[in-house]
Amino acid sequence: MSKTTSKTRAVLAEQIAAYIDIHFCEPALTLGKLSGIFHFNANYISYTFKEYVGTGVSRYIAKKRMEKACGLLTKTQMAVKEIAEECGYADALYFERVFKRHTGESPTAYRAQGERTKKSPVFDAFTKSFYR
Repeated sequence: MSKTTSKTRAVLAEQIAAYIDIHFCEPALTLGKLSGIFHFNANYISYTFKEYVGTGVSRYIAKKRMEKACGLLTKTQMAVKEIAEECGYADALYFERVFKRHTGESPTAYRAQGERTKKSPVFDAFTKSFYR
């Protein structure tokens, strides 16, 4: 593979990642949609993306969605169903399964853990005192 081809493929992967970073909350965001947007075969996009980003397109989208979901669970009191929709999942039960597979706990348990962490005092070694 020539340097030009390699650079072109790296740029394509970078553009796809940037697009996903902006549009990951859209439920219809799939490899097929990306194929249509970027005018390349889905297999070519999949192979190129994985080669240059280090993970598959679907996993990358799921990771972005889970990062947002974790943030919403710890920073808001939105219902799990609302968070699922906000993160691009039309089915809240599917969202809960994916979330548990990603974090090891249900969204409700994750939120409760976050609340316990916020409330527990932390020891600051520099000031040698506890704070909340």
